[in-house]
This record gives sequence, structure tokens and C-alpha cells, in this order.
Amino acid sequence: MSWDTVMVQQDNDTHIGMPCLHYKRSPNFRRAEVKALQDGAVKPNKKYYIGYTLRLSHAAPGLVIFQWKKQDKEAAPKQNIPFHLTFKGAASGTSNLHLEYTTPGSDGSNRSSIWSGTFSTGNDIANVHKLGFVIDTNDSCGGTLEFWLDGSQRLKRSKLCLFTGDTHPKWGIYRGEADAGSSDPNSWHTFNSYVYRVQVSDIRKSDVAEAAGW
Repeated sequence: MSWDTVMVQQDNDTHIGMPCLHYKRSPNFRRAEVKALQDGAVKPNKKYYIGYTLRLSHAAPGLVIFQWKKQDKEAAPKQNIPFHLTFKGAASGTSNLHLEYTTPGSDGSNRSSIWSGTFSTGNDIANVHKLGFVIDTNDSCGGTLEFWLDGSQRLKRSKLCLFTGDTHPKWGIYRGEADAGSSDPNSWHTFNSYVYRVQVSDIRKSDVAEAAGW
């Protein structure tokens, strides 16, 4: 792959024999993602339920696999990414996943980790994970966020600012790319994400149970 190649395409995960949407990008490129619910589709003062089933070949520090993204990061109060799921660690191969929340204001990137845990990667069916989110878009910073991993609730946090302007979900591969001039092996930053199912509802939690695993 050349340095600026991005691939998001229908595929079959031959490791476990499941159809998927396959995300891949060159090691120096920043993103291979899909967006949903753009252009004002997400409304304030509602609950959104999202389920996301995937397998990841491996991870590296800084790699993001889900974003709840504000469309206009400059709109006051600044809050570029209200929350995201990102890997942290010292080297390629980390399994240390964090959910980071952004407090509005400043430069819009005042992030802190509000949950962390293990997220395995690799080529076995045991590395298929189900993620579930319940997002309350209270527009007075009274929102509640629930996060579920593989059928277990890992986080429920209230009084969060989850809707300070037009916001939408994104999933795939973001960041974790090789720095300019890096001597890291290309394989450290060449990720394969296999997404088998994504479901979104603004009506009921059970609508997304298959993908969320709850």
C-alpha cells in the first residue's frame, strides 16, 4: 500500500468466515472511517442506542476505533470529540483500551479517561467484540453515557456534555499512524478492522441488541 491508501470495502473475514466491512489504511495515513447520522440527524434531549461488533488485527497507542464527534469543533463551547475509544500503551500490540471524555472549553481537546479495560486483538473468533453505547443528548450538560463491552456494562456516567452542537458517531480506524520519519516497522501501524454489524436506534435499546451484545 502506498502511504496515502485507504480501503473501506465489503469483504469476507477469512480468518473466522464472516462477511464484514473491512477497514485498512497505509501506516502513515490518518483515517479509514464511516460516519452516520450527519447533518443534524442527531437531536438534543433524546437517547441514542448504538451497537458495534468488530474484530481488530492489532492495536497501537493512539488508535481510535469509535468517536462521538462534534461536527464544528470551533463552535462554542469547543468540544471536538465529546468521547472516543482509544488505545494507550508503550508499544504496538497494546490491548489497553480507554474511553476518554472531553470537557467543553479551552481548545476543545481537554480529554480525560473515564474508563479503561482490556480489549483483545488478533485473528481468532475470541477477538470478536461487541460494543454498546447509550448516549443521552441532554443539551444542558446533563447527559448520561453508558458503555457496554461483550455483554457487560463497564461504565455509566451522568452529568456529561454529550451534545454541545451537531454531533454524530464514527467508527473504523483513526489515528495511531506512524509519525513522519518514524523508524517503526510499517506493520505496527497497518491495521485491519473487520466490522460485522452496526445498529443504531433512537427508540429502544433492544433494537441494537444483536450488535451491542446486551
